[in-house]
Amino acid sequence: MAIRHRVFVEGQGVPLEREHDGLDASSFHYLGFIDGVSVTTARVRRVNGAGKIERVAVLPEHERKGIGAMLMASIESDLMDKDVPVAVLSAQTSAQGFYEKLGYSAVGDIFEDAEMDHVHMYKLLLDINPLTY
Repeated sequence: MAIRHRVFVEGQGVPLEREHDGLDASSFHYLGFIDGVSVTTARVRRVNGAGKIERVAVLPEHERKGIGAMLMASIESDLMDKDVPVAVLSAQTSAQGFYEKLGYSAVGDIFEDAEMDHVHMYKLLLDINPLTY
């Protein structure tokens, strides 16, 4: 929560009540560490059969070190182990390129959330027919 507070509330001005949305208790939480210090976090929920990745945050002083990509790879591995066929997320448009490099594709129009532009993205994790999903 401290990482999310620093990145989203302090860094991006997201209202505290918006960040604390009541969904943490029903989520799986991830932490990434550098030298024993937690520097990145995310949460994942199962929504309509997909793994919905949310609240991905890296402390600013640890950005561009690959820790976010490692965290995402760990999440995706866990989802595949649980036979979750697709990962979905709503990315801030400023982070869209990061997710595209990890194999995510944008779908739909840009929308506003917490006064920032976002885009829905997905990545197929298992070989499925997307038309039946």
